[in-house]
Formats: sequence, C-alpha cells, structure tokens
Amino acid sequence: ARTGTSRGIMPPLDALYTDLENLGRIFGVEERAQKLITQYKATVADVHAKAPKDADRPSVFLYDSGQDQPFTSGRYAAPEQI
Repeated sequence: ARTGTSRGIMPPLDALYTDLENLGRIFGVEERAQKLITQYKATVADVHAKAPKDADRPSVFLYDSGQDQPFTSGRYAAPEQI
C-alpha cells in the first residue's frame, strides 16, 4: 500500500518545485529555476489567501457520467445510484 511517505510519493507542487530545481541544475540555469519556483509559490499563496474559508465553501455535486441518473459515492464508499 502506498502512503504519503512511500518512495516517489510527494505532493504535486512539491514535485514540480523539485523537478524545476533538478532541471535548473542539469541545464545550468539554477537562478532561473529558483525565480520560477518563487513566482509559483507566490501565486499559490495569493490564491490560498483569496480562497473561501472552510465555512464559506459551497457544497457541490459533480455530474460527469452522462447517464440518465446520476450516481455518487461517499468519501470512502462505493458508488451508489441516487
């Protein structure tokens, strides 16, 4: 079973930053890579600051199956037709 500490598993943005650092090192453009990382982190922080807080978040239902009747599943449950 994979866990958050399994080898090769990291949050997507951390993976992006790591890839940029590695690419910067490989191609000799470390400063350019660090500048991109700093800009991306600032953008993410700005979005988080503007995002609604938990109490203000709307409830949503994503319907994307195209079937006559939608179905859903709970956080840890199998799909259920409604």
